[in-house]
Order: sequence, then structure tokens, then C-alpha cells
Amino acid sequence: MIGQVKNGSLEGGDCWYLDEHKMVIGAGNRTNIKGIREAEKILRHFGIEVIRVPFEKKWNHLDMIFSVIAEKTVMLCSETLPSDFIGFLKNEKYQIIDIPSEKVFLGTINLLAMGKERILSFQENKFGNERLRVIGLDVYAPSLGQFLLGGSGPHCLTFELNRKKK
Repeated sequence: MIGQVKNGSLEGGDCWYLDEHKMVIGAGNRTNIKGIREAEKILRHFGIEVIRVPFEKKWNHLDMIFSVIAEKTVMLCSETLPSDFIGFLKNEKYQIIDIPSEKVFLGTINLLAMGKERILSFQENKFGNERLRVIGLDVYAPSLGQFLLGGSGPHCLTFELNRKKK
């Protein structure tokens, strides 16, 4: 553990690394500005810049409306995110797969990047899986229907993975 948020709140579903030096942290239903400020202080010592992204509380966590799915590739719902954040991603040359808001609560964006252009999605995510395959990503899609009834997806259902570099 490198630090602890004590006075604010911060949850993992609101945090995404864009790269080794930039982390996006969403402020919505569970994570608040106090928590983000504390995280900024902790991460600054490691050379990590925090990009704050406010969003409506109804989306619960950032991972419902934004997901890093491969290097320089994101899946998001542009209707739900601030235009300056979308502009930042475009300026940084990210490939953006835009998903309409009516697909959000189906878990379409809540995916897990496994590295080497492999994505853990789910069989029921036909809309999202098609878009991922079109851009050349390998999509692993087990049936997760019973697990998704609460409105989440593979990112929410996964504990940390240990990856060995080869």
C-alpha cells in the first residue's frame, strides 16, 4: 500500500490508469473531491498526474461510462462525460469507441483489459463485443448473465490480477 485516503472517499471503480504517469479519477456517486485530492497528494510522489472527471451520480462508478481497453484505446459514453475530458483524449490521440447511454446499464463499457490487446467482456455484450472485434481486439466473452443482474460487468467482478512480464 502506498497511501490511504482517510478524510474523503475513493473507490476503485472510479480509477483508471491512462498510462504509467496519468490516472483518471471520476467524481460521481462514490468518490468525492476530498478523496481525489488525497489521492493526488499520494500519487504526486510517484510522478502520477491525476485527471479529475466529474460525472452524474446516477452512473455510480466511472467504469460504467469509461474504460481503458488497450493502449491508447478507450470505450466511453460521450453523453455522460465532460466535453473537456473528451477533448483531452482526442488531443492525446486516443482511439475512442463511443457507446450510447442506453447501453450503459447493460454493462457494455464495464470491461477488463488483460494486456496484449485482449479484453474480458461477456457473451451478452453483443453490441460492445462487435465494436471491439472490428478494431482488432481479442474478446473473451464467457456467459456472465447471472452476475450482471446488478448492472455491473467484468471490471467490477474482478479482483487484481498478477501478470508476469515475459
